[in-house]
Amino acid sequence: MRAVAAKAKELGNFVRLDMEDSPFTQATIDMTLRLHKEGLNNVGTVLQAYLFRTAEDAKALMKAGIHLRLVKGAYKEPGSIAYQSMNEIIENYKKIIKRHLDRETYAAVATHDDRIINWVKDYSARHGIPKENYEFQMLYGLRMNDQAELARQGYRIRCYMPYGTMWYPYYTRRLAEKPGNLMMVLKNMFK
Repeated sequence: MRAVAAKAKELGNFVRLDMEDSPFTQATIDMTLRLHKEGLNNVGTVLQAYLFRTAEDAKALMKAGIHLRLVKGAYKEPGSIAYQSMNEIIENYKKIIKRHLDRETYAAVATHDDRIINWVKDYSARHGIPKENYEFQMLYGLRMNDQAELARQGYRIRCYMPYGTMWYPYYTRRLAEKPGNLMMVLKNMFK
């Protein structure tokens, strides 16, 4: 990872360490912090709003100057470490996004959920937060018209596209992790 991050920095690129399920959360955060301490400040990571620990993790990582990609979370986690209700997850997600926006820390909001997208747009407009302070991230192939419309409205959009020889196993794993993802794919096929 160190070699990848160093080469990316040399080329003026950013590297985001993706987040897997909870057994890997601390190791991913530790690796990100270690790379930053070594001067590789072109590295960020992902935090999942459904974990109880995420609000505190976000504070610590923001303090260290690490750019975060914020997601709801896609893995099945036990109730002892993660919110189980979608309303609780969304409220925690909003709290973490709000902290980023209020502190003028760049927020990468990764969601296809209109409740979150509309909330971010409304909150930032009401508080005079420039559109340059955040971006929406969505998967390639889903809601492409909505992505184009957000871009026309002046919002930053980053389209996430798995590639390489393992793209199909990755894609099917993501669908299997959360049945709602499959429903979203099917709905978008007929839009």
